[in-house]
Order: sequence, then structure tokens, then C-alpha cells
Amino acid sequence: MPFLEFPYKDTDERTIQNRLRGMAYQGPLSFNPSCDRFVYSPSTGDIIHFYAIEGDEVHVVSRLEKAYPRYIPEEGTDGAISAAISRSEKFSYIASTATDRYVYLLYSGAVFEDLIKEGKMNSGQTVFVYNWKGEKLRSFALDVDCQQICVSTDDGTLYAIAENPEPELVRFDISPWQK
Repeated sequence: MPFLEFPYKDTDERTIQNRLRGMAYQGPLSFNPSCDRFVYSPSTGDIIHFYAIEGDEVHVVSRLEKAYPRYIPEEGTDGAISAAISRSEKFSYIASTATDRYVYLLYSGAVFEDLIKEGKMNSGQTVFVYNWKGEKLRSFALDVDCQQICVSTDDGTLYAIAENPEPELVRFDISPWQK
């Protein structure tokens, strides 16, 4: 897979133009503080890619592709593009952050249709922690729904934007899990 080619589940999906496929595979991209590694995780499906940067080269370290989003790519005669995601599709990784040691992914698991019915924003309470080799180390639950996350460079504190019910900055001590 060339760099900047979006994932695909099979040869049929690969025939969809990359720019159209990219509409279904949008999601967070996070760099470590040293800016020599980054992680990509679409907001639908269950996909995580880990990359390393060496000079002017970008190398794939690991690709975890467990499930792909269901969508219908559309290209209008006016040049507009879209990818209609199935209403029964789940949101997966809605936010990510990284340190030089770990990658943190905020997971939702909410179904599009339920969020639409309830008139809610997408948020999550589960955080998955990976190392830069792409190995899952653990997960933990937050006690409030969050939409964005950030972790201190010492991996001891997780900050998040929570709907409580108004948006507010919250803080979690995550240092105990490392012991």
C-alpha cells in the first residue's frame, strides 16, 4: 500500500478512488512529541495504523485492520464527493493522542442511528493504550463521556473534553496502570 492510500477490505473496494474512499476512512491522526512517529485511526471500522518517520521516509510499523466501514461512495456531476456511512455502523476511534512511549485511543462504540435518534454528539469512555509496535497493552474506562483527549508527556495524566452537561476540561490520573 503506497503512503497516503486509504485502507480497503478487498480488491473491489480498492477500485474506489482513494479520494472517495478517504471520505469513509476519516479519523484522527496523532504524532508523538518527538514527531518521529504517528498513528492513524478512522472513526468507523476497527483500523489502526502505526508509522515511523526516518528522515524524509515514512514507514509502516504495523497495520491493525479488524473491521471495515460500510458505506456508499458518491461523486456528483458538480465534483462533490461523499461516502454515506451505514446508519447501523458504529463509531470507533473518535480521538487519539500520543507520547513517545504510548498511543491512546478514545473509543466510542456508539451506533450512528442511536446518536441521531438521541440528538447526541459522539463521545466515548473507553481508552485503549498501545505501544508504538502496535501491541495493545491495556484499556481503561473513564467515568464520564469525553470527546477529545490529551496525555501528559510522562504518561501520568489524561486530559479530556467532557460533556458534563456543558463542555468542560477534565483530568484523570492514569499513572497507576503503569506500575
